[in-house]
Amino acid sequence: MGRSGEAVGYSRQALSVVQETGDRHGEGITLSKLGTALCADGQTNAARRCWHDSVAILDGLDGPKAAETRMLLENSMHAKPASMMPNSRRSHAERH
Repeated sequence: MGRSGEAVGYSRQALSVVQETGDRHGEGITLSKLGTALCADGQTNAARRCWHDSVAILDGLDGPKAAETRMLLENSMHAKPASMMPNSRRSHAERH
C-alpha cells in the first residue's frame, strides 16, 4: 500500500512490547511480520535476519507459522528483491 516505512515502525514497536513481556511466540510472529515489512521497504538483508530469528524461535516452540516464515526466508535467497513480495508496487509488465 506504499506505507512500508510505517509498517516497519509499528512492527518494531510491537516487537519491543512482546520482548518486554517475554512472549516468545508473539516475538516469533512479530519478527516474521517485521521481516515482511522490511522486505517491502527494500531492506532485504534486515528482512532475512528477522525471518531467520523468527524461524529459530517458532521452531523451538513448534509454532505452525515457522514453515511459512521459512518459506519466505528460502524464497528471499533465490529471488530478486522486487519479486519477493507478491503485492509489490511493480507494474503488471514488470511482473510478467
